[in-house]
Amino acid sequence: MQSCAFLPALLLAASFISQAANAQSNALPINNNAGLLLLQQNARAGDAKAEYRLGMIYLNGEGVSQDYKQAADWFSAAAKQGSADGEFALGYLFERGKGVPRNFASAAAYYATAARQGHSTAENNLGSMYEQGQGIPQDLGEALRWYRASAEHGDTVGHDRADEDDREPGGGRPGV
Repeated sequence: MQSCAFLPALLLAASFISQAANAQSNALPINNNAGLLLLQQNARAGDAKAEYRLGMIYLNGEGVSQDYKQAADWFSAAAKQGSADGEFALGYLFERGKGVPRNFASAAAYYATAARQGHSTAENNLGSMYEQGQGIPQDLGEALRWYRASAEHGDTVGHDRADEDDREPGGGRPGV
């Protein structure tokens, strides 16, 4: 009887793996030179998903030497085409000063563009920038609005931060 119960679970797992593989078809394999060359070719041809993926490869040093400048260039190319992921990643690099000069105003602007497209992590990071007054004027009401938007889109950190702000009398966080 236990083997009968095991079979549906195994089939469900196999189905999930197959769906995940199909969903990631744009994430071309880079475990060999041919995969990387194909990804580079697609990125150079203007494929925004390939541009973003190539940026991630350079950001993380996957099969290439880690190169924040190259990552920034590819994220910028994706962002110019309206990629929320590219906008978010570029904001992250500006916030951290990796591959580009550290610039909180630019980070906030890129986060805002991605956040307006519903990118949950960008919404959370934009909320944090409003909360801290980094690159934009401090505004706890805007911070809470973006934390709530982030939570609504499934970001657990945004959810936790929105809950913290909701528990404080008058909103906001202590000491801020």
